[in-house]
Amino acid sequence: MKRLHFFLFVMAMVFALCCVSCSKDDDEITPPNGWENARYSSCKIDGLDYIEVPAEGGTFGFRCSENVAVKLTDHFLFDENCLTYTIMDDAPADSTHYKNDWCEATIKGDSLILKFKSNESDCQRKANIGVRYGNEDACFRFVQKTKKGIDSKLVGDWVLDPNVDLGMYSRRGRFGYSFHDDGTCVLMYDSYVRPSTGYTSFDRKYSWSSENINFSFGGWGLPYDCTYELNCTYELNGDKLTLKIKDGDAEIPFVRLSSSNESAAPMYELSVTPSKSASSEYMLPGEKYTLNCKKIMGGKDYVVDSVCVQRVTCYQQGDVITDTLYIAQNIRHDFAFSKEFEMPANTTSVWFKLNAYFTFKRRDSYGNFVDWSYWNHNEFDIRNKQFYLEYKKK
Repeated sequence: MKRLHFFLFVMAMVFALCCVSCSKDDDEITPPNGWENARYSSCKIDGLDYIEVPAEGGTFGFRCSENVAVKLTDHFLFDENCLTYTIMDDAPADSTHYKNDWCEATIKGDSLILKFKSNESDCQRKANIGVRYGNEDACFRFVQKTKKGIDSKLVGDWVLDPNVDLGMYSRRGRFGYSFHDDGTCVLMYDSYVRPSTGYTSFDRKYSWSSENINFSFGGWGLPYDCTYELNCTYELNGDKLTLKIKDGDAEIPFVRLSSSNESAAPMYELSVTPSKSASSEYMLPGEKYTLNCKKIMGGKDYVVDSVCVQRVTCYQQGDVITDTLYIAQNIRHDFAFSKEFEMPANTTSVWFKLNAYFTFKRRDSYGNFVDWSYWNHNEFDIRNKQFYLEYKKK
């Protein structure tokens, strides 16, 4: 009972709250036009070239072959905090140097030099470094795996073991985890008790490694400025997973979704892959980009009722146009899709909205299976960089 009481305490706090694979290319990568080739190991992510940084770190150099001024622009960084986003958009910003805790970018004359520290974190890192040379914009992309590595046997979808009786804890809702091979995981909670208790369904992203799984959360029934961290180890036995909470000696049993008698709707997420910009949230007028719809958590025994993707375009003169996208010819397996677009020159922003409706069976608060509808809603916003400020020399 001690373990179950701690489990309730932990999960009550939790209530508050992209898979990527590399395929080896030749050693010589092809940088943007106007830059000399460099011999570094690379891979493809979402159709774009990423330079592979060893987990131990390293230094990378690129030289611009054109006689033009070179400077840094915007940066997109993904680390153990799941998302650290930085854009340099004001005049006092240094256009020749950028540095954070694990990455440093420097412009020296006609060269771009990148230095990466060892990745001791729980997930892989990404660094997209934007540059402007003359009147052209480009991006150098890097991916760095963690030294801790991941346990490939854990990758996949898991749900709270329905065959283990946790009393009211089991009947409050269903917890599901999807562990991805880039060191991230998605938590999905589907509340069986609503709405008087205040429990609601939600999803969150975290990081994990072969050593542990870390969760960070706060809010529900707690001061808003509080952040709580939960550190777990785990034990795998075939299709059985046991999460072991270090503080409190709690052990939570999970089973692969495919091996359970549970039914579940999948989860999808919209993302954008730019062709030139470092960030998918800010793009250049006329820049080509790809809208991606990815499945970030699998489902089982569900029915797709409808899938609709809308685009909302906001123009400089104040006009707003909403149109529904025809995606049938772009759909791959299980409703994931990619579709190419071009950023209009006279827009302030473009919004994409995904509304996907599913029907599946879920348990009620008495443990009985009932039909249930699930709505996967996701939005993505792109802003136009045409009012991009040039950097002043210090």
